Amino acid sequence: MQTNNIKQVQIKFETADIIPPPFSHQVILTMDFEEKAINTVFDIAYTYRDELSDEEILEEGFTGEEDLAWAGEISNAWKKPILELLSHTLEKPNQKALIEEQNFFEITINGKLYGNPKNQERWEYILQALMQAA
Repeated sequence: MQTNNIKQVQIKFETADIIPPPFSHQVILTMDFEEKAINTVFDIAYTYRDELSDEEILEEGFTGEEDLAWAGEISNAWKKPILELLSHTLEKPNQKALIEEQNFFEITINGKLYGNPKNQERWEYILQALMQAA
C-alpha cells in the first residue's frame, strides 16, 4: 500500500464473540497526522455488561467505570511504525467471514474503508501499543 499521502487512519476493533463480559470491548482509534504531532481520538467501551450484576463485574477486578473517551496528541514518533505497517498491508482486505473466535478489525484510511487487513495480528499488536500511548 502506498503511504505517502496518508493523512488519517482509523482503527475499529471489537473482541471476538467468545470473549465474555466484563472483558469484551470495542475500540475506535482515529489518528490525524499533523506536522508536529498525531491528533488522536480514542474511545473504548466495554460491551454486554448489562448481562452481569455489579458484584460479578467487581469480582473480575473491574469497577464498571472502565469506558474511556480521550482526545489529544501523541508523538509523531508513532507515524513511522504505523506507516511501515500500512506499507505491508495489502489494499485488498481479508474477505473471510468472521468466526466466533475472531476479533472484528477494520481499517479506514483517509476516509476510505479498507476493511479487515490480512495481517490483522500485527495490527492488533500496534493497536495495543497505541492504546497505551493514548
